[in-house]
Amino acid sequence: MVQLNGNIRPRSRQWWQLFRMVSQWHVDVVIVERRSFSIVAAVELDDASHLRPERRRRDILLEEVLRQAGIPLLRSHDARKLLQMTGEWLNT
Repeated sequence: MVQLNGNIRPRSRQWWQLFRMVSQWHVDVVIVERRSFSIVAAVELDDASHLRPERRRRDILLEEVLRQAGIPLLRSHDARKLLQMTGEWLNT
């Protein structure tokens, strides 16, 4: 798991409020640019916990934070499909 809070820049007061809410959250894997180590994508394998209502709300907020930061989120509940998606993303 990789913590994201050090990699997303604040943009507004409202954004900071959202940032404080999600700063303790993690994703399973991040893909970084080799030279700068800047995050270029996040990868999340959704297990059964992602079906709980509170986790669904968290996932929606996480997707929005990553979208605002310009970080693509690759996610699936199927590990093989996620591996394929990640490989295709890396080859584009």
